[in-house]
Amino acid sequence: MRDRVAATAGLVICALLGGLQIIASLSGLTLDSAPPLAIVITGGVLGLITLAAVAPAWRGSRGALLLVIASRAAAALLAAPALFIDQSSLVR
Repeated sequence: MRDRVAATAGLVICALLGGLQIIASLSGLTLDSAPPLAIVITGGVLGLITLAAVAPAWRGSRGALLLVIASRAAAALLAAPALFIDQSSLVR
């Protein structure tokens, strides 16, 4: 019972993160100082993959659950370089 509650909470959080990533990707296309187009598109695709895999994972598909985990891990790796960029060198 306790594992099922944790899995449900995890899938809800992953679905929210996937949806927010799609929204951020769409808004990233309209910014003046937008990130590179490849990064924006990759982020949106990872969000779509997450949302598409959450429903089968909710029904118990182990493969879909692994796909959700892999897409969230890839999204985290995609965002990691932003943590190490020196912002003072970008501001002119």
